[in-house]
Amino acid sequence: MKSRFLLGAALVAAPFAAVSVEAQAVPKIKNVIVVVNDGGGPTVYDAYRMFKGKLPVTSTTKFKKTWVSTHPLRPDSTTNNTPGTDAQDPSVVYDSAKFWDTTPIAGPSTVSGYGNYPAAFAGYEWSRFAHPDSGNTASSLSNGVKTYNNAINVDGSGDPQTTIVDLLQASRKAGKRTGIVTTVEFSDATPSALGGAHNIARANRQAIAAEMFGTGNLDVIAGAGNPDFNNDGQPQTANYNWISQNLWTDLKNGTNIFGGNSWNFRLVQDKSEIVDLANGSVPAPEKLAMIVKAFTSLQFNRSGDTTDPSVPHTKEPFTDPLNTNIPSHKEMTLAALNALGRTSNPKSGKAKGFYLMTEAGAVDRAEHANNTARMLEEMQASDETVQAIIDWVNRDDTDATWNNTLLVVTADHDHVLYGPDADRIPFQGLKSNGVGKTPRHKWFGPNHGTGLVPLYAYGRGADELIALATNVDSYTDGEGRTFGHGNYLDQTDVGNFLKAAVASQAD
Repeated sequence: MKSRFLLGAALVAAPFAAVSVEAQAVPKIKNVIVVVNDGGGPTVYDAYRMFKGKLPVTSTTKFKKTWVSTHPLRPDSTTNNTPGTDAQDPSVVYDSAKFWDTTPIAGPSTVSGYGNYPAAFAGYEWSRFAHPDSGNTASSLSNGVKTYNNAINVDGSGDPQTTIVDLLQASRKAGKRTGIVTTVEFSDATPSALGGAHNIARANRQAIAAEMFGTGNLDVIAGAGNPDFNNDGQPQTANYNWISQNLWTDLKNGTNIFGGNSWNFRLVQDKSEIVDLANGSVPAPEKLAMIVKAFTSLQFNRSGDTTDPSVPHTKEPFTDPLNTNIPSHKEMTLAALNALGRTSNPKSGKAKGFYLMTEAGAVDRAEHANNTARMLEEMQASDETVQAIIDWVNRDDTDATWNNTLLVVTADHDHVLYGPDADRIPFQGLKSNGVGKTPRHKWFGPNHGTGLVPLYAYGRGADELIALATNVDSYTDGEGRTFGHGNYLDQTDVGNFLKAAVASQAD
């Protein structure tokens, strides 16, 4: 029987400094699983803990923990979010004194896009000014290089030069099978960057989809973005926003007439088929495309509530019935694990493990809408997915163990979410309303912030990854109040470690 164990005590999570991953010992790791809670900063976890009345899986199973900085190469703006220079703009580099600055600021925020929210404190304003997006943060997690907002696995100059090796390329070179799963559109920023696409702009979705299917580097592609179905899982007039008509036609017909499906991906759309794949009751094809019957997201965008952040959201989580014809994040992830866990690959011989990224993408969508109830729904789905991954590795019928598998749970960026009186009390925590209820809170923007995000590591290589957190987040203001999370590393450090991990030739 396989040994089952949970790794030991969590660590607690100044100016940012990169570390040299090459100088660290990265153990041989057969399987690498990365869970990204898009927008999942610390107050999101606080809200979920209060709603559930218990700790999330990442806290109860003794993951190792640290914190991650997420700043972009330069400030967010129309001009800056295009190819330019590779130089790091120091004004956006994470700095404890800037982020935790409690100097009061009267009036509305002066940062573009946040003007309907109070400025409140200098730290809030800097967080809004320096904020990253999912394109550059997911790219850093994928390739270990800082870039600009909007970029997908290109550097600050927009160059996907050969020196930038991403996780997909490193995994394939090591003989690993690969896959991405997301609860939003499969060609959106996070799945495309962590799925090995390269583009100067995340908005070039059809080109990104073509690359994801065309290179053959991915064995599993799973998510929403289905042209034929709306956000309630009902038929709609075809919308090819996320995939071209030609590629979609080839996938549906199992052909390669238009040249986009040369790797013969098998398209699966029905929930029942995906559940069968998750249960292992049917074998997975060599190349699997699970494009569920939903356009924008699995559940967040369903009818019953608005996605407008200017409209108060008063409903509690799960008030509106879920889409019943859409598989869950957990089911899609288990289906991907069963597909990737195959021990042989007819085209490449014996597979040497796998790399899987699975994203709770609609946590971020709910935050953009300031819809805290649906944010909590998405966090619950993610928490269930993490537990399912642990259970899958612990099973006797897989060759994955915690001696050969690394599980990382993190976020790409933060949002500006604090307590109900945080416009007067700097960085006030959320306040519980009781189990099953949305905590009392206040949103300070419809877009991202630059706060540190948590990273949880479990299994082979967890200690070595946590050891890279040598920066210290700590600040004491003029009133003697102390703020900070403790040790942290940067997303580029995480990306370089993950590349070394997937490149290892474990048995």
